[in-house]
Amino acid sequence: MTGALVFPAVDLRAIGPALVLAITGVVVLLLDLLPPRDRKDHLGLVGLAGVVASLVLTLRMWGADARAFRGMVALDGYALFFNLVIGYSSSATPPASSSSCRWTTSAGRGWSPASSTSWSCSRRWACC
Repeated sequence: MTGALVFPAVDLRAIGPALVLAITGVVVLLLDLLPPRDRKDHLGLVGLAGVVASLVLTLRMWGADARAFRGMVALDGYALFFNLVIGYSSSATPPASSSSCRWTTSAGRGWSPASSTSWSCSRRWACC
């Protein structure tokens, strides 16, 4: 005598912001494989869009408590606060990681540990 297989109810809202970031990471990795190999400036924008989507999802869930996977994942005010802190701090990383931004010395020949360095971007981002 076999019983019916019962699956627990899974609330994906609890892992929504992390799920959006994971999907964005996979999309960026797949887009990195595609040509053109010399221009990858769009990858920073795709990463930034994923971080912003995760932040918007976090803000929409503010004040709600969600639990998933039989209570192993909890999304409460504490978790939402740290989602915002980490999301805002990581939103500056994708634009700064583009190939148009680089470290240069005062002589303009690239970076060396003994020289005075500066950060320069040849492109103005809309967010900065």
